[in-house]
Amino acid sequence: MHQTISTVERKALPWLTIREVLKSCAPMVRLAFWSLVRKFDCDICFTLMIVAPDLMCSVKARDSEFTNNEADHPLIVQFAASGAQTLADAACVVSPFSDGVDLNYGCPQRWAMSEGYGACLLNKPEPVKDMV
Repeated sequence: MHQTISTVERKALPWLTIREVLKSCAPMVRLAFWSLVRKFDCDICFTLMIVAPDLMCSVKARDSEFTNNEADHPLIVQFAASGAQTLADAACVVSPFSDGVDLNYGCPQRWAMSEGYGACLLNKPEPVKDMV
């Protein structure tokens, strides 16, 4: 049986984030797993980190990296991006099929940081401000 955090408990634990209060499914999973966790009252799911420029330049990348179905809601699409226009364009592509976008600015993987994505953005507040 799932436990939920009541309003009283939420007031007693003000440090909890929205992600901790909602039953969410973190990235690193795909549609089949999202469908499974939704059967167990998962409130929201996040996609894998999708490289925004790749999504914009390649139909193959769109087809392989972003797949969902009509029951797959709410769904937040997580992007790796280093520029505001690219992120905005990618968000427009997925907007008919998702409920929001998320900018990944914490991924520590070397490849992501070398491309200017993920944790690399922690030291670049201006581009992040422009993207948000």
